[in-house]
Amino acid sequence: MRLGKLDKRVQFEQRITTKDAAGQRSTGWEPLGVPRWAAIEPIGGREILAASQVVGEVTHRVRCRFFDGLTAANRLVYRGRVFDIQHAINPREHGIEIELLCKEGATDG
Repeated sequence: MRLGKLDKRVQFEQRITTKDAAGQRSTGWEPLGVPRWAAIEPIGGREILAASQVVGEVTHRVRCRFFDGLTAANRLVYRGRVFDIQHAINPREHGIEIELLCKEGATDG
C-alpha cells in the first residue's frame, strides 16, 4: 500500500442500541476508534426509485490500513458524507490493508 494515496481523514462508526429511562430502545452511531487516513475512489453510480423519489447512489472503493473490528456492519463518515460499507475485504489475508466497497447516497448506513 502506498501511503501517499491515503489522503482523506475518515471516521469509522459502529451502530449502538441504547435504552432510555422508560425502557424504549433507540439506535445510533458512535465512533469506532480514532479517525484514520484512507483513499476514496468512486467506481460507479446509478439512480434508483426510493419512496417515489429518484435518489442518486454512488459506489466507492475505500482503502485504509487494516485494523481489527472493521466489518460491513460499520459505516464511515467523510466531511459529513455517510458511506454504508457493503463489503470489507482483507486482500491476500495479510492484515496490512483493508478494502471496503461502499455505497453513498441511498441509505444512511
